[in-house]
Amino acid sequence: MSGIDGAGKSTQARRVVEALTPAYPGIRGVKTEFYGMYGVFELARTLTGDARGYHPLIPATLREFVIACDALTFSERVLRPAAEQGVALVWDRSPLCYEVYGHCYGADMTWPMKALAQVRRPDLIVLVDLDAELAVKRLAERAEQPHQSDEDLDLLSRVRARYLERASRRDDVEIVDGDRSTEEVTTAILDVVAARLGE
Repeated sequence: MSGIDGAGKSTQARRVVEALTPAYPGIRGVKTEFYGMYGVFELARTLTGDARGYHPLIPATLREFVIACDALTFSERVLRPAAEQGVALVWDRSPLCYEVYGHCYGADMTWPMKALAQVRRPDLIVLVDLDAELAVKRLAERAEQPHQSDEDLDLLSRVRARYLERASRRDDVEIVDGDRSTEEVTTAILDVVAARLGE
């Protein structure tokens, strides 16, 4: 599951797992475990008072390499064993997320991409597409966590444009319109899964 912050990725990942459980016994939702990035968040908190206040203080290239290494570690510890055991996973985020955000933060992605290239590729990436202005509005209204300093309109607009550009050149990405009700988005994702993966 990919998309800009506020697009509803996590909500949809949970709903898709629930909907697919009858067809895929043992299916579970997973999210990349940030081993090294927790240190970056703590450093940012110490230096700025905000765990998300890492940009531009902590160099983007350094951050994105740490994230890519975390994704690779997660792939080896979680994704690969699940694949070998035939367990279906819905991954909330994907290497595409880290690639796109890294680019938009201005990172030199040479080394991060080397690490991301080793991550087990998802069978299908669903890009939940949402206009950046609507995403910012949703984020501001979010009750469960405060609005974060890296969730601004300029960044999210650039991230959305980059996602759409990358998706247009890949055959493993399906775009789903996120500007609908939660239920309608879930139905659209399940239709994509059925068409692409045969369930």
